Amino acid sequence: MAADPIDIIRRNERFIPGGTASSARYLPEPIVFARAEGSRLWDVTGRSYVDLNCAFGAILLGHRDRRHLDRVAELTEGIDLIGLGTTEIEGRLAEQLCDLIPCAEQVAYCCSGTEATFHAIRVARAATGRQLVVKFEGAYHGWHDYVALNFLSPADQIGRPAPITAGALASSLAATLVLPYNDAEAVEDLVRRRGGDIAAILVEPQMHNVGAIQEDADFFRTLRRLTDERGIVLIFDEVVTGFRHALGGYQSICGVTPDLATFGKALGNGLPISLIAGRRDLMRRFAPRQMGGDVLLGGTYNGHPSSVAAGLAVIEVMQTPGRYERLFALGDAMRAALTRAAQRSGSAMQVVGFGSVNAVHFAPAGPRRYEDLVGNDSELDSAFRLGLIERGFACSPTPLRRFHVSLAHDESDIESLGAAAEEVLRGVGERRAQAHRRKAPATASSVT
Repeated sequence: MAADPIDIIRRNERFIPGGTASSARYLPEPIVFARAEGSRLWDVTGRSYVDLNCAFGAILLGHRDRRHLDRVAELTEGIDLIGLGTTEIEGRLAEQLCDLIPCAEQVAYCCSGTEATFHAIRVARAATGRQLVVKFEGAYHGWHDYVALNFLSPADQIGRPAPITAGALASSLAATLVLPYNDAEAVEDLVRRRGGDIAAILVEPQMHNVGAIQEDADFFRTLRRLTDERGIVLIFDEVVTGFRHALGGYQSICGVTPDLATFGKALGNGLPISLIAGRRDLMRRFAPRQMGGDVLLGGTYNGHPSSVAAGLAVIEVMQTPGRYERLFALGDAMRAALTRAAQRSGSAMQVVGFGSVNAVHFAPAGPRRYEDLVGNDSELDSAFRLGLIERGFACSPTPLRRFHVSLAHDESDIESLGAAAEEVLRGVGERRAQAHRRKAPATASSVT
């Protein structure tokens, strides 16, 4: 007899706030997952889903990839968490990362993307003696107080501080300045006025937390020039883009090298690992005090052997010739399938993306910055996502969230997604048309 997901969720809610370990995992319909393999998930009732979320991008090779699991087990044979000294394996991964990532002269490990951006900002403040940090409207860099503002802000809060959580320290939020993405003139103006107070500019090289907004080429060049001129630390948040788009991160594609960069998600293919990479003069401040460091970076699970081994195994797989070409081809196929579904159904849905990351928007045109998305039809966006979930495609129901593919996906997954998307869009369009007809005022000829 299949387990009852409602009973499980109710039991979980007694002991876990909201019944799930992260608020970002909330689903309006009761789904309890029990198994994962390749490109698919199964819930406790036995129903299967094609996974379009891929753990918000962390699953790169596919769920429970056999080569990956076997290599992790091989690399960690005879060792687990020690908590003292160092291990050979953490140095081996660090050496490979420094070879691959343009900005990396040294790396420091932690466990989540939020931790990585926190530490990167802290070391930038220590190095510059300044307090202010610049981020961009719509960007998400984690949940800590340094950056907990202006993510998915409503239209009336754009351009002013908009905290994303209760309980954030007001003074920390006040030290973070928010600008429009891809607006080089706005950055120029701010740096001209307050550059001597700015410790760091923190930027997603592609804005994937609101879909897939690509950078203007001159925007990044302007950031690099201004930060060099004013001694500001340029930080790329590559927690999503890193390893998913290239082993060297998006910085190896765009041609602009930051001072620091944060990585996570895809490097572990499901195991928790993140890191800060960057210039040696900045990174060495994380060293123990006995070795001259002055910025604390602690964490019992930093550099956990299983997570480090997972990173080594991901690099080994992705260095195999053709792996990124295959991943990008699957992403292209998903974009094409979703675009055909929109065209065939007569929907105005916009499909955008890069590599293996895609997004849909119900707005007039593809966005250059978050402000272009405030007109996104959130009701239609949510209805589309819920329709996909009902048809066996696991994705976030929240508007503007991205879709991913992994190396485990195949053409049949993409083909079935296209068919389901067309069906959902036709159904949503018809329901909207019916609602509009019901609300339409009577015509003159029908009035007696």
